[in-house]
Amino acid sequence: MRDHPEPAERVVADPASPVVRDRHVEAASRESFPASDSPSWTPLAATGELRAGDLSDMGDDPRTQGRAVAQRLFQSLEARDADAVLALMAEDATLRIAGAAPLVGHVAVREWIETHVVGLRTLRHSITDVRADDEFVLAEAEVTVVRADGAATTQPAALSVRLRGGRIVRGQWYGDPRLWE
Repeated sequence: MRDHPEPAERVVADPASPVVRDRHVEAASRESFPASDSPSWTPLAATGELRAGDLSDMGDDPRTQGRAVAQRLFQSLEARDADAVLALMAEDATLRIAGAAPLVGHVAVREWIETHVVGLRTLRHSITDVRADDEFVLAEAEVTVVRADGAATTQPAALSVRLRGGRIVRGQWYGDPRLWE
């Protein structure tokens, strides 16, 4: 029988502040992707203001662009700014949240944000890893949600998006759908 180390104690931040990075998540990510570059950990609070609709400052490196798209999308959701989210998306974009029916176009995405995100007391994304190329971004995060009634949870989630011309054309959010109930 193989000895397994004791699980590391998880650190959960005060729901009103950004989530504290769990170093063990980053280490596990390195083990999962040993041949690729190390995970990019960029706390949103440390990146300065990101202008969601302005994608011109992302540079030419696909990984840098992918990280910027993920950060801007998460920051826009945290700010409950539907216009900023939609500025990242093509008009005909499709977004699927967990197992729900796909949301097609800006009107459907805006309705989802207004129904499921605007009423949350707190929403925080702590990015633990981002992988990207010219057309694809995969972002892993610890997501903290505090509902209006004060119920709080932190869970892992992932977002994969396809890009066209620097805009999201298709997105899939993988995580527990109960976060949004």
